[in-house]
Amino acid sequence: MYRATRYMLTLVFACILFASCKKHEVDAYAEVDNVVLVYMAAENSLCSYADGDIYEMCVGARKMSKRDRVIVYVDDNKSPRIYELRDTTQYKYLTPVKTYSTDWMSTSAEALSNVMTFVHSNYKADNYGIVFWSHADGWLPEVAAMSKTRSFGIDNGRNSTSSNDRSAENSQMSIETMASVLQSFPKNKFIMFDACLMQCIECDYALRKCADYIIACPGEIPGTGAPYHKIIPVIFSTLFSSADIAKAYNNYYDYEVEEYYRDGVILSVVDCSQLENLASATAVVISQFGKNDISGVADYYNFQNESATNPRFYDFREIIRSWCTDEDIYQQWLAAYNKTVVYTGGTQWYSAFIGFGGIAQINDTENCGYVSMYFPKDIHATLNKWYEQNEWYKAAWGGVKWWN
Repeated sequence: MYRATRYMLTLVFACILFASCKKHEVDAYAEVDNVVLVYMAAENSLCSYADGDIYEMCVGARKMSKRDRVIVYVDDNKSPRIYELRDTTQYKYLTPVKTYSTDWMSTSAEALSNVMTFVHSNYKADNYGIVFWSHADGWLPEVAAMSKTRSFGIDNGRNSTSSNDRSAENSQMSIETMASVLQSFPKNKFIMFDACLMQCIECDYALRKCADYIIACPGEIPGTGAPYHKIIPVIFSTLFSSADIAKAYNNYYDYEVEEYYRDGVILSVVDCSQLENLASATAVVISQFGKNDISGVADYYNFQNESATNPRFYDFREIIRSWCTDEDIYQQWLAAYNKTVVYTGGTQWYSAFIGFGGIAQINDTENCGYVSMYFPKDIHATLNKWYEQNEWYKAAWGGVKWWN
């Protein structure tokens, strides 16, 4: 009797376990309310952080409604794959809904377009948002030959966790490529970059038609990145309020991270509908007051040995403040800026491992704008040539030039 009972209990347990572990299939054309795609280009030195962040996403997803979805595309040291997270998803039973048979470059237009097509073909939603997860260098030209401007991602193409992220063999995605792909799909409520240096006015302007808001950091982000267990509930409970998402991100580092003087972050939110007005206001200032001098202006990314391809990332607002000697014109510009940059915030100290020794501090909080802008110098002759092809340069600089 005992053996029979034990057998029946074992059989029941096995059936329950099988049901729990069963691969979840996508409901084709599922009608849902809100969908967030997390695009993780993790085939680089950040690979070790990917699983931890996916676990956090699963935790955060428990507080979503049944009609919300988080779609996670991850390309690390295994085959590229897609996960669907629901409010009932458990990390230990997480199974891909799609696995790609070949390892492609996730920094290519082909990869991004394919993933976007998968999302929009399978999930008919009222609202869409995107999180881009990887390394990034703002608008700077790619490592290989500076043949196009790079903004997001590193894919080493070797299914490895190589720490040599700046190898010329690696592939990056240009901001123009990203914008071109995203504009082929419905506009996003927000784009959030869980990647360094992406809150630069050049990238914002290039992506202005792709999203309502852009959430990003003008400086470096610690390797642990976004606290997804905190921000995913906020994303869905506030109906994609970008300011609330940024606050949840900042609050985690401000109040919950123990290593206060090592890990920190500064973030801002840009209203894309205001960017063209800001470009016009900036053109007025630069045409009248632009000059080859930014003495005392704060920077977010300070290479210890500034070189031809290693510029500093200067605060946009402080540049304009230092140039504009007409207070009325400056106030007109500032009004346009404040309509565009709708949220700023961060920890007292923030992560800054290049040039600052690990941490940095915002000294002039009154004039700091939490958005960077490139400042052309003669030392950056090659970068300058690429900058002159940038949409922001054409819209805001009006041909003003003092460099070689």
